[in-house]
Order: sequence, then C-alpha cells, then structure tokens
Amino acid sequence: MNDLNMTIANRINMALEFRGMTAADLSRRTGIDETSLSNYRKGKYAPRQDRIYLISQALNVKPSWLMGFDADPTAADTAITDLFEKLPEEQQRQVLDYIRFLLNNQK
Repeated sequence: MNDLNMTIANRINMALEFRGMTAADLSRRTGIDETSLSNYRKGKYAPRQDRIYLISQALNVKPSWLMGFDADPTAADTAITDLFEKLPEEQQRQVLDYIRFLLNNQK
C-alpha cells in the first residue's frame, strides 16, 4: 500500500460521505464492480486513470483532487482539507453531518 492508494482511498470515502452515497450507488453510477471499489476504498489498489475519471464524475469532484492534488488550491482549501484528514473517521462523519445540517437549514 502506498501513499497514493491511501490518498485516493481517503478521498473516495470522504466524497461518498459528503454526497451521502453508498458504495453500491457509486458502483451503479460508474459501472465498476463493488469488489474493485472496496479495494480502492481500503487503499489496497489505486484505480486506473479511466476509472479515476469515472469515479470523479460520479462523485462530482475533480480527478486531480481525487488523486491528492488540488487543481486550484487556496490556503483555506488546503488548510481545511489537511485538518479534516487528520480527524478520526467518526469525527469526520460528525463534521459532514454538521455541514449537511447547515446546508439544509439555509434561508
């Protein structure tokens, strides 16, 4: 397992959580079988370039972001992402739940 695999795994999981999608949803949207997606999400393997594109389209993120690069990084974006990725998984879920709460209660 290398850093790229883990970065992609973390970002797929983060985007799934943020979008409120399941692995089954992602599989249906991309045509990638759930076993392969599970391996990507665990960091066992990195998806090929064509699959990175499919996953990024289904999750509505940039392929460069999925691979750990920010196409147009700003200091705030980088700081937020870095802090978020340092949180334990349960706290990441809490942050995402709170963001969803705020978005759902906008006037």
